[in-house]
Amino acid sequence: MTKPADTTDDPGHWQAAMALVGRLLDLPEARRLQALSDAEAPEEVRRLASRLLVAAQRDSILDAPLPAPPLPEHLGGHLAGRRLGRWLLVELLGEGGMAVVYRARSLQAPVGQPAALKLLSMAAATAAGRARFEREIDILVRLRHPGIAPVLDAGVADDGTPWFAMSLVEGIDIAAWCREQGLGVPQRVELLLQVCDAVAHAHRHLVIHRDIKPSNVMVDAEGRAILLDFGISRILAEGAAEITSTGLYAFTPRYAAPEQLDGGAITTATDVYSLGSLLHLLLLGSAPQFPPSAPHAECIDPATIARRESDRALRKALAGDLGAILRKSLARDAGLRYQGAAELATDLRAWRDGHPVTAHRDSRFYRLGRLAARHRLASGLVIALTISLVTGIAAFAWQAEHATREAEAALQAKAEADASRLNTARALERANVLNRFIIDLFSATQPDRPLNELPTTEELLEIGAARARDPASGPPEVRAQMLTVISRIHGRRARREIGIALVDEAIGLARSDADADGEVLARALMVRADYARGKSGNTLAAALLDEAERAVEGAGPPSPTLLEVRLEKALLLSNTGRIHEAIEATGALLAEAGQRTDLPDGFLDLLLSDQAANYLDAQLHASAYEHFEELLALRRQQKDGNLLRYTVSLASSALNLLHLGDFAEAGRRLDEAQRHYDSLFDAPNSYRAAARLIRAMLLTRQRRFDEALAEVEAGNREWALSTGSDPAEFPFLAYSRMEVMEAAGRAEQTEAEAARALALFTPMAADHRNKMIKIESVLAQAACRRGEVETGSALIASARARADVPAARDVILLSGLEEAQANCLAAAGRLDGALAALDAAGRFDARYAPGNAQDLARRAALRAQLLEAAADPAGATAWTARAQALLEGLELPHGRPWPPSSP
Repeated sequence: MTKPADTTDDPGHWQAAMALVGRLLDLPEARRLQALSDAEAPEEVRRLASRLLVAAQRDSILDAPLPAPPLPEHLGGHLAGRRLGRWLLVELLGEGGMAVVYRARSLQAPVGQPAALKLLSMAAATAAGRARFEREIDILVRLRHPGIAPVLDAGVADDGTPWFAMSLVEGIDIAAWCREQGLGVPQRVELLLQVCDAVAHAHRHLVIHRDIKPSNVMVDAEGRAILLDFGISRILAEGAAEITSTGLYAFTPRYAAPEQLDGGAITTATDVYSLGSLLHLLLLGSAPQFPPSAPHAECIDPATIARRESDRALRKALAGDLGAILRKSLARDAGLRYQGAAELATDLRAWRDGHPVTAHRDSRFYRLGRLAARHRLASGLVIALTISLVTGIAAFAWQAEHATREAEAALQAKAEADASRLNTARALERANVLNRFIIDLFSATQPDRPLNELPTTEELLEIGAARARDPASGPPEVRAQMLTVISRIHGRRARREIGIALVDEAIGLARSDADADGEVLARALMVRADYARGKSGNTLAAALLDEAERAVEGAGPPSPTLLEVRLEKALLLSNTGRIHEAIEATGALLAEAGQRTDLPDGFLDLLLSDQAANYLDAQLHASAYEHFEELLALRRQQKDGNLLRYTVSLASSALNLLHLGDFAEAGRRLDEAQRHYDSLFDAPNSYRAAARLIRAMLLTRQRRFDEALAEVEAGNREWALSTGSDPAEFPFLAYSRMEVMEAAGRAEQTEAEAARALALFTPMAADHRNKMIKIESVLAQAACRRGEVETGSALIASARARADVPAARDVILLSGLEEAQANCLAAAGRLDGALAALDAAGRFDARYAPGNAQDLARRAALRAQLLEAAADPAGATAWTARAQALLEGLELPHGRPWPPSSP
């Protein structure tokens, strides 16, 4: 009997099957199978419906392929103008079998924020289903990645309809983008790599997308690929191999993995198949194709399809490594695919860079070919010689093959054993020398010596340095290690000059030993670079770290030491104002760290801490939120062993939450941080002082100005005392007072504190560029309000000169500078110029975090005044209302975690 053709890719059958399941789910469970059997529908439709029904009856309503009956009329295109949560539905964007999507805008802070709001027709059929939906949508809020359209908010409407809001992405789908831009093969692969990185981020958070297809990947005007619709994704259960869904179980058959069509287990390899299908489409213009006679077999080899293409480069690529990558991604057996998007991305990058890919078998000739591709001139003679030898002995190859393999195996084993013995011997020698060094160094502390004759730490360091300089104490690399360690100790004891001299000797010894371990030199160079950091030494530090990187670079995965060097380089980028380069470099290290088990203790902690600080410094608060949460989860587990480190990150995360507008949670974290600091410190301490100043910022945004001033006084006093400064002459106190007074609208006090801050900061202006910009902007506005327009203009010119450098990247300061310009122009009667200056300030509005809306409100009020003066009462009324709405948004109680969006 002939097997019926597979119909899983027939949209009509799917629509009919899903509608049928929708009717079946309305029946008691005991009657569903009989009703399915009695249904008047083609056999293919009933077969699909049976599979959907089985999945729909799993443990979680969100773990099942929910059917798609026609949407109820109340979910059609008649909801524009309705409010759901903080969202106003503006217009219908699209509708399908299971959901409708509206353009929406926020009515609360951040007021006007656009979103795509999706209403689901069947995801919460019961109260238990709604509860599961709410729990699982919370998990999706964790996904914070530049390539993922984030879930901003979620809820259940009064009639029980679940909904969730996502960032609204303006762009076109990835396939159309590639066509319109005329992208070549490498550029299309680069674009897919962006998608892989986003999916890999989701996988690290135990989320599987399950419906990766062209329409779910949009490319914006800047060429960034953004993955949509995680609302149908799946959450991997923590600590178990089982998978729990979050969102609607749905997929597009053309891009779905075999296990999705067969009702099998869904894993991260499922997304790999869909990524492979997407790459197939981008390269060959269609989804994977299957033999008509065997629709359940492996898909047709992409290289076979490519032979029909006129693009020679594409044919060549798919006949080689890229074709191998596609085949591995599209393997029918999930166990034969890449096990996650990160693995696929690694191979695609290897193909891009001309390195071997794991999709090929590990043959010597394959690796020789990749070597040749990267080093054509150097390998040309080798390959020519290899070819001539192979040709010359071909007649004897069949006789010698077995013997040659045995000989190669024996030689390889001997070489590995010799290398192992050599490395072991050298390691033992180093260990013995270091052991003797430590014993000799501390022999003077034996108990038989009188206490008053025990050497001090200073003496021990001198003895150690002298012995490390003695050639008789060991080989150069071991002595270099000793000197490096002693140098670091001197550095921690603020003996900079001694430390530099010692580490310079260590570097010289390591460089002089041709057989020395590159890691010894790299670690010495890192210590020297640390000494060099600063205004005049950053160039030297960068050169030292470059040399350290070269010393430990090699084939294969980066060593832990190499990753440490790259972390130091990323930190240097951050310290020199190249913050976005630092973010990129640290992000690459985090991606690598996620696949490693051999990293030193604390390395991941350092990476997360640095990246959270980078994003906070760059005012990318949504991304900072993600990294702070991961860092806190890690440090919370180790809190008993290092309470200070945990508390510092807790207070820093509160600062980030403050910017995001979640004042309640920021306050709770500051309360906890204060308790921990009080238990750790009795004397004045800069850590606790910083937490107090963050609380002052929080109180200012809540318009509790007198309380904020009290925290400003207490925090700056403690900070000054902890550094040995006179609190009365502490410049940061005047600056902090100025900020609170300005927010409170106390003009005279603001100007007085600004003038005092200017006098205190001017001697160190080069080190506090951003503060000088703010101070001069405030004083300029005060001067212009008094009619001293010339003085105000001069102050603005000075501030602009300071702002004209990459390090002055604070959008709040830059927009404040334009606001000062607007005030001065208004004072001079130039209303058009003042409005233009406010327009210039408005360029930065989109980058404002929700918690900083008070600045936007102040500028909105200023614009209203200018429009009133320009005889535009309607415009003035509108902008006054906007200012009031912004301030009201800040005063709303924030009692729940706020799902942040990119500011």
